[in-house]
Amino acid sequence: MRYISKHKRLQFGERRTISKFLWFPRTIDGETRWLEKAVIRQEVISYESGIKYKKKWQDRAFINK
Repeated sequence: MRYISKHKRLQFGERRTISKFLWFPRTIDGETRWLEKAVIRQEVISYESGIKYKKKWQDRAFINK
């Protein structure tokens, strides 16, 4: 049996930039945007969930102004 993950493992501190249309309000650093296309810089953070540490993408900043 083989299993090939389509998702690469997240590394702490890894960064990416995503572009998406904001249908719902999104606030980053006190700036709220919605109903527009935005470019967002994200970074991998780790957090404690019970007895395990998990990793997730967290929004850091809006790129376009």
